[in-house]
Amino acid sequence: MVEVPIEKRNEKGAGVEECRLAFMAAMDLIEEKCGISFGEGRMVHLPELETTVRVPGEVLEIASENPQLTRAERIKAISESEWARGWGGGMCRLVSPELVGEERDRCIERMARILAERVV
Repeated sequence: MVEVPIEKRNEKGAGVEECRLAFMAAMDLIEEKCGISFGEGRMVHLPELETTVRVPGEVLEIASENPQLTRAERIKAISESEWARGWGGGMCRLVSPELVGEERDRCIERMARILAERVV
């Protein structure tokens, strides 16, 4: 087991890595026992956002060092993806459920871009 300094532990005494591994094990068990697939991809921890997300395989392909695309082009492509916009919409509903119209659209675009920048 990886030892995590006390200041990096949650209120239950678990460290970030321990929680990430427990989460991944739970997802594997759900896939195995319930037949629910979380799809291809891998878990990416985003410490600045204090969250871990499962990044789909097709997004990982865009995010990887692709000689045909600049970093800015990869960020733009990911931020415009259905996956990033869906995540951005969920985050906006969570933190600002009162947003509507153009204000909500700007929030989604901003959150999707933040996510894309962290993934690339």
